Amino acid sequence: MYVIKNAIKNIGRNKGRNLIMGMILLVMIFTIAISVIINTSANATVAYYKKQFGAEVIMARNNEKMPKDLNDYRVPSFKEIGKYADSSLLKSSKISGKIAAYLVGVNTLDSDAAGSGKSAQSDGMGGASSSSDRVNSFIVASNQPEINEEFSKGLRSITEGRMFKEKNEIIISQKLSKFAELSIGDTITIRVTSPYNASDSKEITAKISGIYADHAPEDETVEFQSALTNRGNEVFMSMETAIESELFDSDMAVISASFKLKDPNDLAKLQTEFHKKGLPEYFELIADTTTYQKMVGPLEGLSSITQTFTAALLVFGSIVLIILSNIAIRERKYEIGVLRAIGMKKSRVSYGLLSEMLVITAIALGIGLCGASLSSRPIANAVLSSQVEEAKGNGNQAIGSQYVSGTTTVTVPIDEINTDLSSEAVIQIVLFSGILAFVSSAAGVLYITRFEPMKILSERN
Repeated sequence: MYVIKNAIKNIGRNKGRNLIMGMILLVMIFTIAISVIINTSANATVAYYKKQFGAEVIMARNNEKMPKDLNDYRVPSFKEIGKYADSSLLKSSKISGKIAAYLVGVNTLDSDAAGSGKSAQSDGMGGASSSSDRVNSFIVASNQPEINEEFSKGLRSITEGRMFKEKNEIIISQKLSKFAELSIGDTITIRVTSPYNASDSKEITAKISGIYADHAPEDETVEFQSALTNRGNEVFMSMETAIESELFDSDMAVISASFKLKDPNDLAKLQTEFHKKGLPEYFELIADTTTYQKMVGPLEGLSSITQTFTAALLVFGSIVLIILSNIAIRERKYEIGVLRAIGMKKSRVSYGLLSEMLVITAIALGIGLCGASLSSRPIANAVLSSQVEEAKGNGNQAIGSQYVSGTTTVTVPIDEINTDLSSEAVIQIVLFSGILAFVSSAAGVLYITRFEPMKILSERN
């Protein structure tokens, strides 16, 4: 206790020197704390997504197993995929489909624009080739109550009526309802015609149960705006309605499905079960590693940067502290010599010097932790945003969390991360601070252990 009390008194006696040392330690601990907080938060986020996407699987075609006769090739229908998804191994499933169709007698948005009303044969998405039956809308079906993340994230929202609940119910956009003078309770005839056979068509008369607002910005990348490419003409329905109406039985329908396993280790079991239920052998289930890499790529880059920065700062800071400590100890030669001359042991003097540095480090640590916890989030988001922009610049445009509009993948860059001062981060920061304190005291301890009292006093000047 005497040594510690004396160490505190010594700090007060040498205010100038200790203030400089404390400021340097504060800056180093502050920057190291920010790096550690960002690194631990990024690693926790990466671990979360790794667990999430390790359990998420998608259906993919294996071209090596394709049938020799392409006439034997078939894509699972909406109904079949729904049957596959009824499995005890699955936690949940996301099934969506999109097909171009003709809204009979409806004056759609951009219907008079150049290129509007083109046939499905020219568009490749389903519809009709006759002049009177041309596609003017995309029909989107989903097995999700909120349809897709555009609705769950608020990019689209119901403003009138309600989401479809019964069969043959649909929702349309606010823009289309105003332009075509449609309201809740009105009916629309939706027709899908094969581009190869005009007599092969399916149609359904559906009732409008809700009207949604689209908050997405105008897509300026669309070179030729038409009724088909205008988001305002998109019509949404349930998977049950899609199956019942057989609108999506056309080869022109684009269907996507992802499944979330209860246990990521059951992938092989699920694939065997799907094949037994009728999934063609040339379709396989694979872990969604692509989406995982796209989502966590910037986070992994952020983690790597902070690790490198922390290591470099520790090395550089240790060198600076050793130099400063060596300069400071030369100013205290007489003090150390007197303490040794009156019989104080080397270990006790060394402990006193170390105690001084630990007290200074503790003060710097407290201030540094408070400052780092407040500053880490904006700094992390700034660095993460630069990582996202760099990834985009390298040609990887699909960075970020994904949401699906029908089957068209739209991306929202991950440019924010929640940084928390976790117990793991505190332990690491305290450990690094302790290393800095010991390094700072190293010069004094080595000096004491190398020389005897008379030698130290004789070298005072």
